Amino acid sequence: MAKLKWSFSNSRLFKKCQRQWFYKNHFQKWQAKEGTPEREAYVLSTLQSISAWRGQIVDQTISRNVINGLNKMEQPTLLKSLNYAKYLYDIQLEYALEHNAKQPGMSKSQAGNSFAAFYKIEYEGHMPKEEYEKAWIEIEEALTNFYKMESLKDLLKLANQRIPQRSLIFDYSDTNVIAMPDLICFYDNQSPLIVDWKVHAFGVKDYRLQLALYAIALKRCKPHSDFPKLLSSYEDKDVSLLEVQLLTNQQREYTLSMDDIIQTQNYMTESITQMQLAGSENPKKTVPDDYSTTNYPEACLICPYRKLCWEVTCQN
Repeated sequence: MAKLKWSFSNSRLFKKCQRQWFYKNHFQKWQAKEGTPEREAYVLSTLQSISAWRGQIVDQTISRNVINGLNKMEQPTLLKSLNYAKYLYDIQLEYALEHNAKQPGMSKSQAGNSFAAFYKIEYEGHMPKEEYEKAWIEIEEALTNFYKMESLKDLLKLANQRIPQRSLIFDYSDTNVIAMPDLICFYDNQSPLIVDWKVHAFGVKDYRLQLALYAIALKRCKPHSDFPKLLSSYEDKDVSLLEVQLLTNQQREYTLSMDDIIQTQNYMTESITQMQLAGSENPKKTVPDDYSTTNYPEACLICPYRKLCWEVTCQN
């Protein structure tokens, strides 16, 4: 039997709506035959809100242009980053507005950098111009704020290794735990640093639990070949954690205690147990109707799988 796969984002999704979690993780299949519910679920799984898309472009620009540039001993300028972000913005917006995600045989991997699909277009039929124009203004603002963060830029330049978007996997309670920090920095004479970019208009939420999981994953995963041997000399709580709110121009440093580590482990144990009790220890033998729906109507109204889920509900 395949091991259950668990991540922080999926734990939050499972808590919000078990059926949405099932559609996303175990029901949708990109290779399924056109017209089947599994193929439709794959298409629906690609839908994004405009705010999620905005954040994705900022993440991609920092990872691909700024961090990869630093790794090549280059000094990426704000203008170069804005030009790259505008390139992504333009090609993805065109792809989404032309409804290309609905084309037969579509896959995100084939579309590459061009891919984008919006929830609002799927369910409301259009995307108001003012919404995507505002998204670009906020992308510009987030990247401009990033370049003004001198202390952060110094931390990035000081690192001898900068690794963006690296998957960290470790076994926990007979489950594969998966984490993917936005950025990991390694240094010669100090503990590793994990940076998490956030592109939220308010930025009031505390992400200590998520960042604590990243620290645990960095220490407990099978080290990648480019990880330094020095990593083994540090403990989970030694890893430096930094949340960067790019729209509100704020940075939050987190220092972990053993209580934080224990709390994070307890959270994982509780979440994994709930998934297993719901039948997802072997989800291949379950169907959407085996999973409960959200108790929050507002969550249902922005769920990408709404049309599939409501079809199941109406049939019962």
